[in-house]
Amino acid sequence: MAAEDVVFFFKTFPDAGTKALNWPGPVRLIGVDPPAGCMCGGSDKLCSSAYSCLWQSLRGADGRALPGLLARYAKGVQPKRVALVGFSAAHGILNPLLNNDADRRAVSAAVLIDTCFGGGKTGFQKSLKAGAAGDQLFLTMTSHDGSPWKSADDLHSGTFCFEHNVLAPTGLTPRSVAVRPPAMPPSGGAFRIGDNAYWLRYANAAGKTELPHYEIRVKHQNALLAAYLIPYWRGELGGLPTWAYGAL
Repeated sequence: MAAEDVVFFFKTFPDAGTKALNWPGPVRLIGVDPPAGCMCGGSDKLCSSAYSCLWQSLRGADGRALPGLLARYAKGVQPKRVALVGFSAAHGILNPLLNNDADRRAVSAAVLIDTCFGGGKTGFQKSLKAGAAGDQLFLTMTSHDGSPWKSADDLHSGTFCFEHNVLAPTGLTPRSVAVRPPAMPPSGGAFRIGDNAYWLRYANAAGKTELPHYEIRVKHQNALLAAYLIPYWRGELGGLPTWAYGAL
């Protein structure tokens, strides 16, 4: 059986445009929803608690969730590289999964599409540091809800959350770079952090955004993947690390 790249999507999904991207080889694009018993009440069934519940349901006795994710949703696939793509409330699964050292080391890329809300983002901090060290690709794009910047908080602004709860605790320093096409140029700047961590800040100094939260996934997901994930897997972002996926 030939190995295939695997891309999991949380609170988002691959569409025809995603499938048509110039992937470097065989790839499985897999959208994952939480089980019915995990769904939230109210209008948004896919809240962050639903994804936290999904993570709990995948965990083994060793605390790892990635092997369970592969076994349940990519059964029979021999993974070459694994990427995680999440939007909005997907932090409920991505943050704890990336907080596990063994799971994080087995992840080739983490793509966070305005996926930082709330505190306790130690998994995102570890993934950011791994990206900065060149051990994986870490890519985040952040927006803002449009409220006055002085009243922003980590529950309503992905930009505020990333700056205060992910970037600041690591002590890492972003440097300004040009955005990679076809990604949309952000008014707040594009930044590279270390070797292979990237931050696209779609909120300017006044807290205005040209990219409302719920437009990001629909309008910009494929451009992000084409600009960063695929070139990374092609070895075009400063080298292509290798992982021992047999350990999964």
